[in-house]
Amino acid sequence: MLQKGTGVFSFAIRILSLECEWGLAIRCTSEKATILMERMPTAQKQQGNPPCPNNDTITRPSVHARVNSKISGTTCVNTSQHGSSLLWEIAPEESQFQLDEENMSFIIPQNGQYFLYSQVTFSCSRCNCEESICCGKKAKGAKTVWQKIGYKLVGYPEPSDLIISVSSINETKSLKSLYLARIMTLSKGDKLLVYVSNPALVQVDVRYTFFGAIACVFKSL
Repeated sequence: MLQKGTGVFSFAIRILSLECEWGLAIRCTSEKATILMERMPTAQKQQGNPPCPNNDTITRPSVHARVNSKISGTTCVNTSQHGSSLLWEIAPEESQFQLDEENMSFIIPQNGQYFLYSQVTFSCSRCNCEESICCGKKAKGAKTVWQKIGYKLVGYPEPSDLIISVSSINETKSLKSLYLARIMTLSKGDKLLVYVSNPALVQVDVRYTFFGAIACVFKSL
C-alpha cells in the first residue's frame, strides 16, 4: 500500500483537490482518493494515472475548425466594415458546436467561459505580391495584414471586435502567422467570427490557419 508520507501520494492528493477550469473537472475527495489509490494496480500508481472513475468527469464542449477550402486567391468572401470573414469547416464528431448557415460563425452551445484561439497565416504565394491589385486591395510592396476575433451577442446582430493581431508582409518576408487567444464569458446562441485584412493571402491549410474554442466553466442557464 502507498504510504501517506510519500511524495507520489502527496502529489496525487494535490492534483485531485484542484478544480481545473480547463475542463478536466476531477472532483474526488482526499478520503475517496486514499481508497482508490490503495486499490489501484502497481503499474497505474507508477504511471500516475488519475484514479477518479469516468463518471466524475465532465465533458466540455470544444471545437477545432479548419478554414474552408472555397477561399482562393481570386475570391473575396463576406467583406464588411470589420474586414473579410473566413469560412470554416467542422468535423462531424465536434457536433457540440454548430456553424451558422453561411459557415462564418461558431454558435455557442451553452452559457459559460470559453478559451478562444485563432491562427491565420498569410502568404504572398497565395496572390502575387507584385500585382497592383489583390482581392480589391493594393498588393505591391510591404503591406499590413491583420486578423481579429469578433462576436455577435444574442439579440444584438451587429458584430463587435474582441481582439486583433497586426503585422506586415512583403516579397522578402512572404509568410506570416498571426495568433490570438482569450478567455471570454459567452451565452448560448452567441456567435464567434474571424475577420482578416486580405482573404486572398490566407494560407488555406489546416496546419497554418485554424479557429477553436474550449469551454472552461459552465454557468446555469
